[in-house]
Parts: sequence; structure tokens; C-alpha cells
Amino acid sequence: MMADVALALEILLVAPIRINNLAGIRLEKNLIRQRDGFMLVFKENEVKNKERLSFKLPKETCDVIEWYLKAIRPERIRGETDALFIGEDGIRLKAKNTLAVQISKKVKERAGLEFNVHLIRH
Repeated sequence: MMADVALALEILLVAPIRINNLAGIRLEKNLIRQRDGFMLVFKENEVKNKERLSFKLPKETCDVIEWYLKAIRPERIRGETDALFIGEDGIRLKAKNTLAVQISKKVKERAGLEFNVHLIRH
């Protein structure tokens, strides 16, 4: 769980997206590997305001993603999945409410701050 929170916060710091989009990131659909890192892309029909989102992720964020994909994600997979954040069944996407609560709890635990994922967008 801590690795999910670390990666989620890293992504939110450079790409202030809604929790629906964060929890719904799919490899090669939304998180696209490029020669020099990753792009995070959401089509118009995937976002609330119907405006395409595209973020070229900085090297530091790409390094965290690479670590997560190599060291953490393989331990959680129990079947074919393109989910970045994997739910307890090891296949489906982690529920947005689960990820949001995990982030809020970990920020409170580690920094002593009340935190709501929505606040990072403002």
C-alpha cells in the first residue's frame, strides 16, 4: 500500500488529475512509455470536463514509475491486467475510494496533515 501511495502522490504532484483518472490509469492506454520516459494521457471521454489531458512526466517521476513497475506491481498481479494500481483481486483496478483513503491516511500518518486528494488540483 505504501508504494501505491508514494506513486500516486508522485503522479499527482506533476499531473493534478481527478481521483477517477488516477485510480483508472491503464498501462499503454493512459501511461504510455516513450523512448525518453512516460506520457500520461486521458482522452476527452475519460475526463469529467471532456478536455483531453496530456502530461510529459519528468525524469524523477519516470524513475518512480519504473521502480514500481519492476519491483512492486509484479508481486500484486494474479492474472492478465493493464491496471497500474491493482485491486485486491490482483486483476482489476484499485477502487478510487480505496486509493483516496489510503493516500489520506498515509499523509495523516506520516505528516500529521488532514489531506483530501481533491485538494491537490487547486
